[in-house]
Amino acid sequence: MRGGNKTLVVVKCSFLRKPVICHEATWQKHILPAHPELGRLCVPGPAAIAAVVSDPTVITDNGVRGGRRLAYYSRAPRPYDRFLLRVAVAVKRTHVAVLTSHVLPSVPDKEVIRWRKP
Repeated sequence: MRGGNKTLVVVKCSFLRKPVICHEATWQKHILPAHPELGRLCVPGPAAIAAVVSDPTVITDNGVRGGRRLAYYSRAPRPYDRFLLRVAVAVKRTHVAVLTSHVLPSVPDKEVIRWRKP
């Protein structure tokens, strides 16, 4: 915990070999207000984020910040299981910080696929 910002999720990312961290402030002040569908998942949202990061089907680069902005995708939990859950992250020197998460129908064409599950 840094500066009173409680950590909700810490998952080791095998692709980057760094811990992926989601702070409570990110969850409460950005993700839930901007993407309320994550509060309606059949599993708690932080657990869904952990599941996507620990077992993604695709990892992409947005192509804008030279590999420092990635997104993890995997099948979203019910009731959105026809869609993908996207977890956008910022790659830091020592860890990876969750920026946002939301449900999408597919991986956007503009994103560059860096890794795909075999």
